[in-house]
Amino acid sequence: MKKRKIGFALSLVLAAGTLLGACGTSDKEGTSGKNDKNDNFTVALVTDVGGVDDKSFNQSAWEGLKKFGEDNGLKKGTKGFDYFQSKSDADYKTNLNTAVRNGFDLTYGIGYKLKPAIEEIAGQRKNSHFAIVDDVIKDKKNVVSITFKEHEGSFLVGVVAGLTTKTNKVGFIGGTDSDLINKFAAGFQAGVKGG
Repeated sequence: MKKRKIGFALSLVLAAGTLLGACGTSDKEGTSGKNDKNDNFTVALVTDVGGVDDKSFNQSAWEGLKKFGEDNGLKKGTKGFDYFQSKSDADYKTNLNTAVRNGFDLTYGIGYKLKPAIEEIAGQRKNSHFAIVDDVIKDKKNVVSITFKEHEGSFLVGVVAGLTTKTNKVGFIGGTDSDLINKFAAGFQAGVKGG
């Protein structure tokens, strides 16, 4: 049952609230896994410094997790789902450890900036489960790495921008100079040229 809920939580947070099917297998035959009172599955989310109201990926992840909670009869708090907001990079390890100490079954680290902290805490807490979004952590059996082909969506946006511009000028503003944002920019530029 927990495998099903972990798979569903991963899917839902990734899609930021869109409807996706649960993945994995059920430990009990014939149960749907939805609102099963015998399976107290809990999920935590650790933000980067942007926080859950950043109008970007932290907020999307939080909205997806809330949707997962609603769909599965969970309440906000340690017996359901919750988030830990990082005010600075120094908060990442503290927040990850707090989530584990509170007994959450799965803890997400949202964004590549959490990679070093998740690597360290996952190494120390081998019986806890973690997921990192937008980066890859290898050789840790208790960590799932979630990445996207962000350049593909950005390509499509570039095509639309190129086809609809009336001034023959388009622009792209990335939030930070990083490999991830540069992949978005490359996809956008290719789309503008291809459109």
